[in-house]
Amino acid sequence: MISMKKNFCNKKSILMLTAIIVLSVCLFSCITNHKTIATNNHELITRFDGKYNITFISQDYFRAITDFEIENSILDGVVVNTSNQTFFIKGSVSESGQLNFKSLKSNTGANISAIGNIKLDGSIEGHYTVGNRQGKYYGFKYSDSKTITTQFDGKYQISFYIGDQQTASTEIDLKNGAFKKNIQTITSEIFPIQGRVLDPGKLILTTSIGDHSTGIAASGSIDENKKVTGIFFTNQGEKGSFNGKRIDQ
Repeated sequence: MISMKKNFCNKKSILMLTAIIVLSVCLFSCITNHKTIATNNHELITRFDGKYNITFISQDYFRAITDFEIENSILDGVVVNTSNQTFFIKGSVSESGQLNFKSLKSNTGANISAIGNIKLDGSIEGHYTVGNRQGKYYGFKYSDSKTITTQFDGKYQISFYIGDQQTASTEIDLKNGAFKKNIQTITSEIFPIQGRVLDPGKLILTTSIGDHSTGIAASGSIDENKKVTGIFFTNQGEKGSFNGKRIDQ
């Protein structure tokens, strides 16, 4: 009789121990899964976070250049155009990179409404409206970028033209897919620019951050032979072209 009770107690203890082990494993698994899901969600929410430099073009005219920051998928910033209109903008970016923003208020009563996309390489493109006017914007992420294109690194000679007239010629030195440079025109104007090359050879360069009085906004490409072509807009609304080639090969 005592032996039967002992066996019963032993079986009961084994069952309780087994239940505790199973429960512990389940709890550990749930916590681990929860942490994994939380980590994945955080990465999705913050994957496009960073600082961006954006150029606004409408009817073939340069309209504005601005910086804004995305933090936890929320955009907050200010746009000042060439007419000194100020727009305070707010927006958000989805997990897939779709960007929506609009102005909360402005100093003139006009409003911006915009939609676009941010790619994983940090480039950004979209369309916007201000009143009855429509335009497009483009730019790039200049901080916290995870993708660096180095295959086009080197020294390039680039010339800028408005119509058939050459307005400037300069050398740029691409390092880690980016560069900064002061360009002097034939009229002695200084254009401090920064740029970045995105895979597969898309070249974006803009006026240095915060400069609204003088500058350019440009977009072009570098082909497999390291030849450069593209278009640019000045802050005065002039449209031009640029071309060049790598010179250190």
